[in-house]
Amino acid sequence: MNLNVDKVDNGYVVALNLRTAPEVKRCVFYSRKELDTFISEALNELDKRE
Repeated sequence: MNLNVDKVDNGYVVALNLRTAPEVKRCVFYSRKELDTFISEALNELDKRE
């Protein structure tokens, strides 16, 4: 899994690329708390797969 985060004027843009899917998914988060929750959940999901 590749996860890129860019800070923009009104929040954060996340680009997520899973090895199992060819497309890149993009999400926008308007608060740091939303971003932190998303990253935490993504890491927990990754841990379950190992």
